[in-house]
Amino acid sequence: MKIEGKIALVTGGAAGLGKALTLRLLESGAKFVAIIDFNEEAGQEVASEFNRKFGDGRVMFIRCDVTKEADLKKCFQEAYDVHDYLDIVVNNAGIISSDHQKTIAVNLVAVMNGMLIAADLMTKKPRSEKGVIINTASMAGFLASPVVNFSYTASKYGVVGLTKSFPNSTDGFSKDLRAVAICPAVVDTSLWTSNGFSTNDVKGRLETIKDRYVTVDMVIDAFIHGIENDELNGAFVKVRKEGIDVEYS
Repeated sequence: MKIEGKIALVTGGAAGLGKALTLRLLESGAKFVAIIDFNEEAGQEVASEFNRKFGDGRVMFIRCDVTKEADLKKCFQEAYDVHDYLDIVVNNAGIISSDHQKTIAVNLVAVMNGMLIAADLMTKKPRSEKGVIINTASMAGFLASPVVNFSYTASKYGVVGLTKSFPNSTDGFSKDLRAVAICPAVVDTSLWTSNGFSTNDVKGRLETIKDRYVTVDMVIDAFIHGIENDELNGAFVKVRKEGIDVEYS
């Protein structure tokens, strides 16, 4: 899939990886990107910034609590209605929190609901090429990490499982869609401090694995690879310091 001229939706798009991905999509010629996020102030600022840079109407912000299925469905529909179409849906909203129930709700249940809602909307009209659903997972979805708790790890294992099972699920998802999970190692983004960790706490946690850091640009390159490579379905793209690897199992 070429990104130029495409219609995209990014949850968690007001900061961190979501904002960086939105920027890259626009730089690559995306026609429209809907940013879905809980943080209204940040979301409106990002939308205004990118509309000034790329032209009015290229970006739309929609406030959403992704843990509420009805709200998520309403927001996805609002984004879809702008052009009556979606090519790219990125389930990126995520948290790192000591609240285990909330962690599972945001990082896993909302991703599952996002996939279901996207699959419905993206097949309302005949497609000339496959639509793609991208899920933000983590290397914590493959191994226990010393810097996050067990509910975060479980949530990312779940996202990997949702993505891997998409092509052959008994749910019968359309063959006009594909799903890819992006699985970065540790990235130092606002995800840490925006979820209540102090700067010193973040530094302390990350210091223990500083040799495994990956850059935001590396992760965004992986997102773009997942979007553009039409052969990837049920695959996960691992992003480690050594580089990017695509795996299926």
